[in-house]
Amino acid sequence: MVESLSPHNRYNLIIDTENEDKFRQWYNERGGVVCWENLEIGGSAATEVFTPLHDSNGNENLTAPNWRYGRPSLVNRDSLRVQDFRVVEKFRGRIVKKYWGYDLLPASENKAKRLVEKLPPITGELASSRWTLEYEYGNVFAQIEIGYEITREFDLTE
Repeated sequence: MVESLSPHNRYNLIIDTENEDKFRQWYNERGGVVCWENLEIGGSAATEVFTPLHDSNGNENLTAPNWRYGRPSLVNRDSLRVQDFRVVEKFRGRIVKKYWGYDLLPASENKAKRLVEKLPPITGELASSRWTLEYEYGNVFAQIEIGYEITREFDLTE
């Protein structure tokens, strides 16, 4: 069954530092990582999901994790990059609900851009911003982080 899996076609597949240990465990103990494509026409936020190639008993695990995922492909570990984000500053931003989800209001987006532009350049690090939704007492807002992205190659031995 593994022979029928196509290789994952993206070269630089970025994973967060929080997921690095899980991917390392899946390569070392579970035979590899399988990428599942989101096939939902409606456009969910999650485009790809990853699972180990084998279950905890050593059997192949090629059952889709959810009804909306299909087209499994085997992830080549050479294509993996690990991204860390070093936060320099945080602030709460305002958001607006759009038909595809949430987006930052222009004032919050402009403030984030200004703060990123003020960051001094550091060799090998990219100044950028990212945001996540936060919920508090029925209100929805964006937690915006300004900082540096550091991308490195994935290493199985760490």
